[in-house]
Amino acid sequence: MNLLKVILAAVILSFIISIIGSIMFYTPYLDRDPDVYYPTIVESFIYGMIYLTPGIGVYQNGLR
Repeated sequence: MNLLKVILAAVILSFIISIIGSIMFYTPYLDRDPDVYYPTIVESFIYGMIYLTPGIGVYQNGLR
């Protein structure tokens, strides 16, 4: 049961951090340079979730 709480807390925390980060680093269309790839908010959110969730779970479980 404790493991499920850690997993749920890690997913919720990484969800919140990913939303904040993807909104902060979004580049509006008018500020974009030609021939440069800018990720969308959804792509940034997905990459943030994938990157943050395992680390937060390990940190909350006290394994670091």
